[in-house]
Amino acid sequence: MTKTEIANVALAKFREGRITDIESDTDPVAVVMKDQYPHALELLLEEHRWDFAGRRVKLTELASTPPFGWDHQYQLPSDCIRIKDVNGESTTASSKNFEIEGGVLLTDDDVVEITYIARVVDTTLFAPSFTESLALKLASLTCARLTGDAELAVLLEKQYTVALSKAMHNDAKASGSRETNLMQRLMESSPILGGLHWKRR
Repeated sequence: MTKTEIANVALAKFREGRITDIESDTDPVAVVMKDQYPHALELLLEEHRWDFAGRRVKLTELASTPPFGWDHQYQLPSDCIRIKDVNGESTTASSKNFEIEGGVLLTDDDVVEITYIARVVDTTLFAPSFTESLALKLASLTCARLTGDAELAVLLEKQYTVALSKAMHNDAKASGSRETNLMQRLMESSPILGGLHWKRR
């Protein structure tokens, strides 16, 4: 789906009519949709460790050092929505050896490699359930402005929450499937793990 098609799915949630181009500056409905689309997308990307939006990079150290507390500071990518892991350690770990301040990562590590969720705008990468969640989020953000119906906007937000849960489940299931397949291949090829394909010499 294109951005315009996603906007039309969103509009169909609360009103009749379609737009022909979300980039239009003359269609007042398109202007509202274009204004809120990036916000809706970033809010959705921030919600989960989406596979399609995952990126990995080795950070570049800044010339200046932190005033105190840490030995090094590194510039985060400009498209970073949220960090997943730093040098293999999850950002949800209880004992993190880094901090994030103002788009900069502070740490004592001499080398920093991260995986992160990027601000992905290519709609061809979106799974159907992600697209549905995005459309509902966009609908909830624009409904009151276009219709004046605040109650409907609240209802759309509730529908978005349900759709988001499904999209996150589908994304996690796809990741889990790959991990399970990898583990199965390792077990089948390893004599220590009782691999089926191992032959006694």
